Amino acid sequence: MASVNTTEISRRERAERTRRRILDATYQLFCAHGYETTTVQQIADTAGVAVQTVYLRFRTKDQLLAELEDVVILGGQPSSRLLQQPWVQELRNEEDAGRALMLFVEVDSEIKQRVCPLVAAVGRALAIDPGTVARREAGRDQYFGLLVDRLDELRALRPGISRSRALDIMRAINTFDSYVELTLRRGWTKDEYAQWFRELLTQQLMIQR
Repeated sequence: MASVNTTEISRRERAERTRRRILDATYQLFCAHGYETTTVQQIADTAGVAVQTVYLRFRTKDQLLAELEDVVILGGQPSSRLLQQPWVQELRNEEDAGRALMLFVEVDSEIKQRVCPLVAAVGRALAIDPGTVARREAGRDQYFGLLVDRLDELRALRPGISRSRALDIMRAINTFDSYVELTLRRGWTKDEYAQWFRELLTQQLMIQR
């Protein structure tokens, strides 16, 4: 029985390594050449697998892009594992509101650095069907809510700013478009963006002490 379990685990590990190679190759090619220009055959060649393997695992090029969008946010893990990230527990345990906000901005800037080249390259190809949009927005609100809820628990939100209003503010100012504009188009560094964004969030959300 043990050998059977070991074999099953080995197969799963090999399948996951293959999946990661395909997604890594897809990210590289989409960012470099865009969605329309890149072919599934090129992805397979870069990943070192047969083109049939790509279709067997992801079925369509659109599905491949959808799964890539999902995992690139957390650096290789599906977005469903957001709450299992070590920084989430660190944020929830932080007793200083300013440090909690700083931690969020650091993580947020790293996420944007990973995601924005993809968004800039294939943005028009990202799925816009109602189901995908709803899942994307729900995931975004869960992510924004991590900071808003911690600031609320620490009584650090500005007077008159409800949780709902704080989330609205986050939706308005925490966008990939602003990161793309300032870093990819205007030449800001990630650290310059992070400092600006931290100051903006502090001004918009927090009690000024």
